[in-house]
Amino acid sequence: MSPESSSSSSKKKRRNLEMRVVENANRRRVTFAKRRQGLFSKAEELGAVCSADVAVVAFTSCGKAFSFGDDAIRRYLRLAREHDGNQDGREECGSVKATGMEDPVRRLRFLEELRRKAIARAEDLAQARAEATAASSSNGSTEAGNRSWS
Repeated sequence: MSPESSSSSSKKKRRNLEMRVVENANRRRVTFAKRRQGLFSKAEELGAVCSADVAVVAFTSCGKAFSFGDDAIRRYLRLAREHDGNQDGREECGSVKATGMEDPVRRLRFLEELRRKAIARAEDLAQARAEATAASSSNGSTEAGNRSWS
């Protein structure tokens, strides 16, 4: 091995990969799954090396949440989801402020409420569409029955 080849291999630079949206939906799901595992692995490593409590929440494009973190943090997130409008839940989650999770929990609550409103609105629109379709089909059948074919 020549000295030139050993020096060039020791000076390898890290490649900066361009971050761009994965257009293919199937590839995007696979990429998310692989990178999520890598992200959680790095979070676990950071927690071990620094003796820190680490939490990561990653949401898919569909809104499904995946989380990694200390059991106490997971418990706080679960309580926040379960007791969204319940006074008892707010009291149990009061210690969330001590963990520094106040803003993410508030954001999670906001997003869940927004999701509930969107689902309710979609159901209202579907019902209105069904009623309009039923009304137009009943009007159409009476009009057709009144026609004379002379």
